[in-house]
Amino acid sequence: MASKGSDSLIDAANEYFDALVKSRFNELIQVDAYTYQLGQLIEPYSTERCDTGNYPILSITKDEGIVFQNEKFKKRIASLDVTGYKIVPHGKLVQGIHIDERNFAVQDITDIGIVSPAYKVYTINADIVEPKIIEYYLRSDPAHSYICSKFRGSIKRRESITQDDLLKMPVTVPSKTIQSNIVCFMNQVDKSKLIFQQMVSRYDELVKSRFIEMFDQYFDSNEIILAELCISIDSGKSFNCGDSRSGDEPAILKLGALLDGVYNSDENKMMDPSLFRKELEVKAGDVLFSRKNTYELVGTAAYVWDTPPNLMLPDLIFRINLKNTINPIYFVNLINHPQFRKRITSLAHGAAASMPNISKKELLNLRIPLPPIELQNQFADFVKQVDKSKSEILDGLKKLRIRSS
Repeated sequence: MASKGSDSLIDAANEYFDALVKSRFNELIQVDAYTYQLGQLIEPYSTERCDTGNYPILSITKDEGIVFQNEKFKKRIASLDVTGYKIVPHGKLVQGIHIDERNFAVQDITDIGIVSPAYKVYTINADIVEPKIIEYYLRSDPAHSYICSKFRGSIKRRESITQDDLLKMPVTVPSKTIQSNIVCFMNQVDKSKLIFQQMVSRYDELVKSRFIEMFDQYFDSNEIILAELCISIDSGKSFNCGDSRSGDEPAILKLGALLDGVYNSDENKMMDPSLFRKELEVKAGDVLFSRKNTYELVGTAAYVWDTPPNLMLPDLIFRINLKNTINPIYFVNLINHPQFRKRITSLAHGAAASMPNISKKELLNLRIPLPPIELQNQFADFVKQVDKSKSEILDGLKKLRIRSS
């Protein structure tokens, strides 16, 4: 829906809560502590290999640790033949392939799962260290610095560290009492994250419900083609670009900038400054539309609440310049609404193996239900109030956590 982005708000909350955990961890890790080599805290686990057992396939993510593969990728990406995959019981430490991305996690989501043969599995010495403590340490900056200092190989993402070097890593571990204190704090923060996510989700559902409540009666009635509701549609440009920018230098948006109907300015690629077109710069108040994508995502729209400077439209994204007879927030919520999506996808054409495309001509002929502008404006005001409420929840949680820390 057209809001300032629940995902970005949740990211901001997670960033704040993660900073709290990091501060508490660093504060207590030196209390009543002893330095071990990592090999004293974990040891390689002699894993059994999967034969015919029907076990869930697990993956490691940078931010979420161990996850079910079908949830991460929305499908099963492993080959149907999982013979040779490693069986990982609950409580084992797993090391992923890309160790430079801090891919360590404790398997704590299922009794038994299986992982790629390229993953490494360890048993944790729970008499000395809590599993959650060693997982957190191996994802920390000191551990990452140590690992990077021992890398072998010159090709990015093929760098590696020998198991011998890894197990020689110095690890500072406090007493079990202090560890329990840290784990308890981590668990409290995890609960706070979940509460916030649930509350934001309820607000998002409220927006969807209000949209149907206000506009369902106008679907399939009082329809006007988009050509009569917009001034123009701007097309972007395509250039050979580099990595994401780090400042405000000229860059071009990536298609991922409109994922889930929320504008994300971080999805960009640096470009030659001499090719930057000022008239195609993204501005607050813009309505953006993905003209080319997968059938599930093509035709997604996003409202730009705010944006940093020097970001340019790519050729895969239209900017729809609407007249004042239609509210842009209403329009974006309509375009992204499940009841309207069939109309959008019916405009898309392209081979099954390629990304389908919606032409400007087809888009201009799209029939748009047009409720009274007063109702549209009321809905837009409601969305703005919901966004304000979500931000106030985060501010309240911050104050609550500060007083309890």
